[in-house]
Amino acid sequence: MICHRSKNIPFEEKIKAVKDYLKTEQSLQKIAASLNIYPKTLWRWVRRYEKDGEDGLKRRKLPKKRLPKSIEQQVILLKEKNPALTLTKARSLMNKIGIKISNKGIWQIWKRCGLSKRPVQDPLNPFGITTPEAIGIINSARSLLEKGDAKEAAKILNSIHSLPADQIIKEVPDKILSPRRKLDRLYLCFGEIPFPEYARKAKQIGKSLERRDYIYSSIIANFLELNALGWMAQPQKKISYLNKLASKLQGVKDNLLWFLFYFEQACTYSGLLQIKNALTLIKKCRKLIYHYPYPIYWDCMGVVLTTVGKYKDALLFYKKAFENERQQHTQEQFAVKLAFYGYSMSGEYSRCKKLLIKAKNMENVEGISANYSLTSAHMSFGQGYLADAHRFFLESLKKATKGELINYVYAATVGLASVAMSLNRKNQAKIYITKYLSLMKKYKRDELILQCLSGLRANISDELLLMPPMYLLNLIMCFKQTMKISDYRKAVKFAQRKGLTGLFHRWIVFFPEVVLYLLEKGKKTELPKAILQFPIFNQKVPVYHIKFLGSFVVFKNHQYLKIKFSPQEQAFLIQMASNAETPEKFIILNNLYQNFWLRSKDPLSLLLHLLASIKKKLKLPGHILGVYRRYGEPRLINHGFYITTDYQDYQSQFIQAKALARVGEWGLARKEYLRAFKLFRGEPLKKNFDEWSLNLRFKILTELETETVNFAKSCIEHNNKKDARKILQKVLKIIPDSEEMRKLSNGLMV
Repeated sequence: MICHRSKNIPFEEKIKAVKDYLKTEQSLQKIAASLNIYPKTLWRWVRRYEKDGEDGLKRRKLPKKRLPKSIEQQVILLKEKNPALTLTKARSLMNKIGIKISNKGIWQIWKRCGLSKRPVQDPLNPFGITTPEAIGIINSARSLLEKGDAKEAAKILNSIHSLPADQIIKEVPDKILSPRRKLDRLYLCFGEIPFPEYARKAKQIGKSLERRDYIYSSIIANFLELNALGWMAQPQKKISYLNKLASKLQGVKDNLLWFLFYFEQACTYSGLLQIKNALTLIKKCRKLIYHYPYPIYWDCMGVVLTTVGKYKDALLFYKKAFENERQQHTQEQFAVKLAFYGYSMSGEYSRCKKLLIKAKNMENVEGISANYSLTSAHMSFGQGYLADAHRFFLESLKKATKGELINYVYAATVGLASVAMSLNRKNQAKIYITKYLSLMKKYKRDELILQCLSGLRANISDELLLMPPMYLLNLIMCFKQTMKISDYRKAVKFAQRKGLTGLFHRWIVFFPEVVLYLLEKGKKTELPKAILQFPIFNQKVPVYHIKFLGSFVVFKNHQYLKIKFSPQEQAFLIQMASNAETPEKFIILNNLYQNFWLRSKDPLSLLLHLLASIKKKLKLPGHILGVYRRYGEPRLINHGFYITTDYQDYQSQFIQAKALARVGEWGLARKEYLRAFKLFRGEPLKKNFDEWSLNLRFKILTELETETVNFAKSCIEHNNKKDARKILQKVLKIIPDSEEMRKLSNGLMV
């Protein structure tokens, strides 16, 4: 987050900022935002520069007079007991007990302890500012810890109200820290411990602080608990906590805390599908955000707007955050969000691609990489690259951290189902959606969308229609019922107007009769050519499905082909399915030559002969698969058909199973594992001895052995020896020389 850092800005930067304002047409607010300072601060610099020149911008350190610790503690407790207390009221209370202190003196004490003016960088930061006293305490505690005296170190750390952020707090056992230090420690541990445990600890700390009349600090603990509950998707629990927090905040004049409160409320009501309440609270957030023109708060507005489906409005805030952020790492994070919530949703795939290229560094950054892959999947789908989309959807599941995994299970489920539907694999798409309906019961909106896409639900409540995506889905379902072209036009225009064209592209494949009806009538569909070429809409496009995890079998458009293929033809088709599985994909000819005809003097003629045989058996038109030398190395290009394999299905199901196991849904994970093992009917590529096939067979069998052992061990941990024994016996028939599997199997027989 961005912070008010005027005290840390070098003198040269101050001079440059003032001169930029005086000599250019840039606004005061824009220059201030670029330095992460308040506009008022920059205006003071300008006035001092105009009065005293550069000397006016040099810091003048004045000796500070510190009050006795006992008096400072009284001032601190006044604010802790009554968070709504003003400076004037605090001074009056101090005067009544015979202590004279100015408003400025009180404010300095509160600011030093983090009790006034929440830090813009992070309003929930419980730490105070760095002082010589605090540094001395931390150094003393560190020395005691090195000597093994944790109790005395804790005693010293507990002696002060607030400390600057330091990892030393995590080195001291939690049980000997004061509630205030426990709050500091908890803040530093966010994301390091499971969210249920984090929420429980925040609740305990909040109650301990309340008992000691540390109401102000307990508010921070309550916000941390709400944050954890948000990650756990428990909006019902959040409601009661928000009501308690509202009473504590009553009278508090801190816009940052109120912004956070309304933000949490809006997200909670959105999760409960109380959209009217959520929209009312979002309006309050929008009013407050103008006091804080910083990228992090524009990002927050983007987040809360996406919870109610206002993607077009969210795009504006994400765009402002991206354009005004100066730190490259943070800017790249905003770039991924802008690409996902903005351009992949609105169907602006070329802009989406440019942003992803800019944010390439985020591809493997934890917490961002999953969103990067999901955005890439949406972009690939919209551009017609179904194989890439399928791969990126699975990547998002593999990269997602545990806390965010459940969101990606839903997104990947819909994505994988949309790819299956596009390939006209309707049964596979239905399985993708329906098998996770039970998991999505806590996530009402996601459950509802899955039900609508699978045809299990045909109506949406009026309140949910306030969400643009739900309204769009309702329009599509209405057209399916009425088959009025005007209803389809309404859906298309609404999607364009609300920035949901990309979402429309991914959803329309679940309603193919709608598009097919328009095409039959010769009407415009407003869909890109790449999407209209999907097999679900263009029945002339051949789709082949190869099963080679056992005996070699080929299906064309779901019809079994009673044709025998030579080992070389089998290997070639599997290689095509691995590297050129969708139109416009290709294989470098030299790779084929190296594998099949390494010593041949005329490998091209042998390749052409092989192609002629395969085209004849698959009934492929001559132009649909050909050799081209126009660009770079000669290549074999797929010009209009799709190939999938059971090995791809196997990998997909294993990735989903692992994701479900990580999120704690062993029951669903077990079913996915069993589906994956069921795809094996024997040893793959048993009669193939070319180098590529040998390498692939070794890879597949190694994966199978590893996953079988892991599955068997997981079954034993869950007291399910039956499935472990069954799968081990099955796989041992395929890999009979596996010692580890045989040991496990023998152990289960005892």
